[in-house]
Formats: sequence, structure tokens, C-alpha cells
Amino acid sequence: ERLELRAALWRGGGGGGGEPRWPPDETNTPIADAHGVIHHVTLSFLEQKDEVVGRGKEMATKVAIAVDALVFGQVYEEVFADAKRLCAADDKILNGKVTSFFENLSRERYEDILRDVSEPAVEALRYVSTKCHTAPDKLAMCVKALEYIDGNRGLNGDELLTRFIQHVIVMMRGPGEVVCIDEALHADLRMIEEFCQDDILCLGKEGYAMAIFQSGLMFLKSIPGESYGVEIWDFG
Repeated sequence: ERLELRAALWRGGGGGGGEPRWPPDETNTPIADAHGVIHHVTLSFLEQKDEVVGRGKEMATKVAIAVDALVFGQVYEEVFADAKRLCAADDKILNGKVTSFFENLSRERYEDILRDVSEPAVEALRYVSTKCHTAPDKLAMCVKALEYIDGNRGLNGDELLTRFIQHVIVMMRGPGEVVCIDEALHADLRMIEEFCQDDILCLGKEGYAMAIFQSGLMFLKSIPGESYGVEIWDFG
């Protein structure tokens, strides 16, 4: 009930113009409320289902994923909009750098880049924002993208990170000849960090995928877009 009331407030706006009215208190935001509801629903479920307690991490993971799906099925748009608000500056900077890189890239160079790109990996990265509406689903799609990138070649950590960054940049361009960037990758990462930061949802390959995602965006943020060719593809 609390979540439904908050969602109505977020959707309703403050002045009749349809814009969300973000509360000034950062502890009372869609992300904070989603955390509270997920915690409450999980505890309520475990209190009523005694047989689930003590059945191991596999069952705990299933419960966590089910609760996330239940909550985000109702309020994903509001919570993701909050993440986008918090990450707007970083995403604007990254989008500007990628735009600058492609605007100064020759057609021949771009065709060379595309020859060494996994289309399924690019599509999986695009689905992180467009198709995945829970944090575990976003993280699982990152895992799938890395599996496509690796292609059973056994790439080491540095190689996989470089290839991940390359695929992110290609994904951000979009299909066709025109540079078309409208991504919120920092917001996607914020969702994963907010709702998957525990030892249940971030074990093994999921935790590795999150580390690659974090490191990739940090690297892209640390250098100018004009240097992407030299630093990432070694154009020379």
C-alpha cells in the first residue's frame, strides 16, 4: 500500500504538468522506498514460509529474484527514472564522449571495428536498458553479453574488459549511419549496485560481470572521447 501511494505521488507531479515531483529528502525517494518494500516483502514471505528458511543460498536467490520481480513489476519506471536523475550528469558526459569519437571516426575505421564485434553481445547490452526491468535481470543480461564476447575463447580479465568496452561503444552508436546515442548506462549500473549488492545476487559470474561493468564505465569516463581509438582499439 505504501508503494502504491508513493507511485501515485511520483506519477502525479507537483504542479499539474505531469512531471514527477522528486521529494527534497533523499531518504524518501523511489529507490529508497523500493529498498524498503523489497526488505518488507522478503521478511514477510520468510516469516510465513518457515520451510524456506535454512534451505540454502539457491532457495534464497530464488526468493530474492521473485520479490524483485514482484516489486519492480509495479514501480520499475519510477525507480529507474530516479536512477537516471541521479546519474544524469555522468551519462551526459559519456554520451558526449562517444558522440565525439564517432563524429571523428572514418567509415573505414568503423567498418574495421564492426568486423570484430559480436552482434549478439551488442544486442544483449542494448537489452540491459530496453528489456530488463529488474536489477537481477540487468545483471544476468550483462553476464550473457560477456559470454557472447568471450565466445569460449577463455579471455583473461584485461582482454574481456577491453572487449566489453568496445562493445559498449558500438552499442551506444546504434544501428545505421547516423550517430544516435540515447543511453543511460550509469543509471543501469546504479540499479545493479543498489539492488544486487549482496552475497546472494552477486556470487560468481554475476559478481564478475558487475565488476567488469563498473571498471568499463570508469575507464570510459577517465579519458577523452577523442582518445578512444588509441586507448581502446590501438589505432596508433
